[in-house]
Amino acid sequence: MYRSHSRNAFERFMKIFSPMLLLYRCHHCNWRGYMFRRFRSQSRFAFWMTLLGVIVGGVAGIAAGWFILLRFVEVLLGR
Repeated sequence: MYRSHSRNAFERFMKIFSPMLLLYRCHHCNWRGYMFRRFRSQSRFAFWMTLLGVIVGGVAGIAAGWFILLRFVEVLLGR
């Protein structure tokens, strides 16, 4: 397993708002995913920032999905 660079906006967002998760890649099977960073002493701040990043990312994804869906329906109905 080796550290991997972020490739898209979601991965950059996770990098900023999730200090406990790091992006890794396997050179053998080409798997890419997140693994927890090992802290000597796990801080509460890092835990809450990770939780906040997951919640904000989920809410933003749902909001963007609804926005796109509503715009698509408006275009289909001609409004």
